[in-house]
Amino acid sequence: MTEQRHAGEVFEAYAHLNERERHVMLGIACHYARGTAYGEPLDLLHEALARTADGRRRWAQSVDFGAHMALTMRSIADSDRKLHGNLRASGVAFEELMEWAADAIGSHPSAEDDYSKAQEMSAFKNAVARAKFHWERHDDQEASNVLDAILADLDDEEIAERLGVARSAVACAKKRILRKLGHYARL
Repeated sequence: MTEQRHAGEVFEAYAHLNERERHVMLGIACHYARGTAYGEPLDLLHEALARTADGRRRWAQSVDFGAHMALTMRSIADSDRKLHGNLRASGVAFEELMEWAADAIGSHPSAEDDYSKAQEMSAFKNAVARAKFHWERHDDQEASNVLDAILADLDDEEIAERLGVARSAVACAKKRILRKLGHYARL
């Protein structure tokens, strides 16, 4: 007989899912909850967790937690549809849903990644604002203008043309910009 997992392992496995995996699991629940008495996808997900934890749905040692949960939610939803006479089954095959889940795991940044990127962008904007303030106080409008052009995604030739300066002046201004931004980034 296949060795089964106990309730503590079920909740521990769920707690160890990362943000993307939880997003995928909720997407699967969303898909399967359609046409059932489960008002929210989380209701179906929680029902699958509860049934696994109390032993009504058995999770074998050799089966991945995500796969077990997806199959359990599908089974619960199918049973619910039959019980309530709503035979409107979902049109997507399980294999297609698993492909979507695999794609979704790789395509959505985690909350930690989003927060980290937001922090980096905030620090960069702060450094740019401080550098522009410094240049205004020290009369280096050229560096300020070059920085604005860089932020507008212009290359050196376009910057030189737009500002009416030599490319060597743009290169020197870029060095001052990098030095100043590097200084503010370290603070």
